[in-house]
Parts: sequence; structure tokens; C-alpha cells
Amino acid sequence: MGIGMLEGYGLTETSPVLAMCEQFPNEPGMIAIEGVELQIDHPDKDGVGEIIARGPGIMSGYYKNPEATKAVISEDGWFHTGDLGSLVSNNRILISGRAKNVIVLETGKNVYPEEVEWELSTIPAIEEIMIYEGERQGAPAVAAMIYPSWPTLNKLEISESSGAIDHIWKEVKERSENLAMFKRIKNRDLITLTDQPFEKSVKLDIKRYLYKKKNTADS
Repeated sequence: MGIGMLEGYGLTETSPVLAMCEQFPNEPGMIAIEGVELQIDHPDKDGVGEIIARGPGIMSGYYKNPEATKAVISEDGWFHTGDLGSLVSNNRILISGRAKNVIVLETGKNVYPEEVEWELSTIPAIEEIMIYEGERQGAPAVAAMIYPSWPTLNKLEISESSGAIDHIWKEVKERSENLAMFKRIKNRDLITLTDQPFEKSVKLDIKRYLYKKKNTADS
């Protein structure tokens, strides 16, 4: 159709766009739009922290809710997005995921579910995937709940859940070579299947709070 599209980042509270991808980027990340300042609040040793923003498009506050407003907007006008990311360069950001979704491992390393989901969702046998905090040998672990692509699996003559997990686990191990070791699912038992698509918000985000079930693996 000849219509160009660029990915943007923002929230309802920011009217809504804070940053945009370039049409022909020379480096990864998004650049803040004119008038918007971006910073990283309390970055870790890798430079990842909460994205905060300031500019003319930031809301003045939540309607008749000064306490909620005070919780997200500082006295000097910085809006706390609740998203995690890092600054690549001045006003250029890389987004990691939502702060409330991060998995903190026993080693202190952070795993951002959205990053792992992005990598594994390209597996043909996976229709939908949600990465969350499970448990392995008493410690936090990367776990996955998966809604399989049964049409894909049926073409491979796989019709049972056990066979589906075997196949998906094999694919997950291969695809995870693109991820750092600490971000990988370490055990087949940390994968569970669901027989229904995930419930989603109007923005098509998975309602993660509905699936807080712990998954445990012994080895």
C-alpha cells in the first residue's frame, strides 16, 4: 500500500509517544521525540533501570487522585514509566521490559521475560508464550507457560501434550543459543502447556497476574 510504519514507545500518560525508531537507524534503540528528555533511574551495573521521562506531553496528574500522581511524577517533573531500559546514547533508549515482570535470579542477575518471549515466540510450534518466575532446586528459575500451535504440531503427527512438550523443549534449547546462559530455561519440567490462549488486555498484553502459578523443577 506504500504506507511507511515506524515503531514508537510511550504510554497513555505521556500523550502517548516518547520515542520513535528511525527510518534508517545506524544503531539500535529509539530516539526521544522533540521536547522529551529521557533518563534511567537507579541503573544497575549493566546500565538497566527504570525509564523516566520529562516533557510537555506528560500528564499533569490522575483525575482526583493526588496520591497516585505523586507516586509516578517527581517534584521536578520526571514521570516514572514502570518500564526498564538503558540509554545507548543521549536520549536514545533500549527497552528491556516491565519492572514488575523482571525475574531476579539467585545470582542477582535480572531476566526480562519480554526479551526471552521475543526470541522463543519465533518457534513455529509456539502460538503464544509467557515467561515467568518458576523454581529450580529451591531457587528462582526462568519458566515458560506455552499455548502450542496444534496445527503445526499435527502436521508433525504430534497430537499428545507429552509429545508436544518434547518437541517444543528441543526447539527451545536450539533457539536459546541466541540468549545468554542465565536467561535460558534450564529444564524441560519448567515448561507447561495451556489449552487456551492467554487472556489479554485491550492493548493485547498478557494479563500476567492471572497466571502466577509457580513451576518447579528438581534438576
